[in-house]
Amino acid sequence: MKNQCEIQSKQMVATEIAQYHFYLTQAVLENIPDDEDGIGDVFGYGEDTLVYALFRLSTAWYYYDEVRYKENSRPDDITVLYAFPEYIALQFWAYIKAQINDKAVEIQLPDTPSFIDLVKRIYDGEHTSR
Repeated sequence: MKNQCEIQSKQMVATEIAQYHFYLTQAVLENIPDDEDGIGDVFGYGEDTLVYALFRLSTAWYYYDEVRYKENSRPDDITVLYAFPEYIALQFWAYIKAQINDKAVEIQLPDTPSFIDLVKRIYDGEHTSR
């Protein structure tokens, strides 16, 4: 019975991560800056590869959100999961645009600690000033 509960628990976590990944990916793709031609021009690969690459960040966001949920320290004015990704995507693209503006830098997705710093700023109130 214990193994069955562990399997169900892992399946639940995987399902929740998939939900976070869906919303984050959708927001990132919908918020690509108007002055960029497309994902391929920014990263050098297509949307399918970006979807895979974002999974690491979605997973990190899920675990960070779980901690904030357990601490009851999520922002009061964002009460549903799907409200966060737009703010995260805006911060994500600001991070990418800084690299685009620095011609000497190869465009990279944020590493996990840098991404969590972006998310933390949103949870700590920076989402209110667009």
